[in-house]
Amino acid sequence: MRALLTNQGTAADETGLCYSCYPDEKNQKYAREMASRCDDIDPNSEFVDCTENDAIGCCICIAEVDNIVKEYKMTVTEALQLIEKNKGLLALNYCIIYASHALNMIEAKHTNELKGQLKYVLNNMTRWRQCKASTTTAMEIKECRAILKKASL
Repeated sequence: MRALLTNQGTAADETGLCYSCYPDEKNQKYAREMASRCDDIDPNSEFVDCTENDAIGCCICIAEVDNIVKEYKMTVTEALQLIEKNKGLLALNYCIIYASHALNMIEAKHTNELKGQLKYVLNNMTRWRQCKASTTTAMEIKECRAILKKASL
């Protein structure tokens, strides 16, 4: 993870870039644009390594997830919570563990690992169907799959 520093010398979360997003000039330009909106960050300064700082998230990955969420009624977080709500279903045995871990990643802003985790969730929900043991509708299951698939790409 790389980021611009504030005037106090701390890494600015608004300008964080993961190592897969950092090499692209457009992404660096976007992070500098975000820095220009803040009073205490010099957008012309150099990006520094802040890998050890778990509080910094990638502003590009976060923006991508936010854009995906706007396309659906259900958010990624709500989709994962829907899976957790159905924890009694055998079709979701391992999926529930992966969904809980993905929710923890969202809370901790570990978005660069989130896409991989969502693939585990999707691979373990293939047998989930509407059933009498659950109040979840077929449409909710379909939308849950769609948003998780889109967010995992």
